[in-house]
Amino acid sequence: MTRSQLRSLAVSSLITCGLTLPLVTLADIQAPGLPKPLGPINLAQMSGRVVRAVMGVSGAIALIMFIYGGVQWMTAAGNAEKTKKAQNTLIWSVIGLVAIFGSYTLLNFILNAI
Repeated sequence: MTRSQLRSLAVSSLITCGLTLPLVTLADIQAPGLPKPLGPINLAQMSGRVVRAVMGVSGAIALIMFIYGGVQWMTAAGNAEKTKKAQNTLIWSVIGLVAIFGSYTLLNFILNAI
């Protein structure tokens, strides 16, 4: 996959997530047959749902990047440049996960303090 194809895949994934995120967070309110929540939804509940949805999507993206980096590494066939590229993919995937979970922890701490 070329860099432009990966970039277009990432952009289309972000657009799709941005368009479907409100539907995912409100699904339990509008889905027929499910019990309705007790009372109106406040801002904390809505932000909690949004954060959970974003965490799920980012976890899925991280898993895809780990698989992609592993496939790159396995198909490098001893080529040092391809192996380095695969290592960088895996390293940046880990750094991204640390940043995501760190921001989640910080956000959770701030929201609980308020």
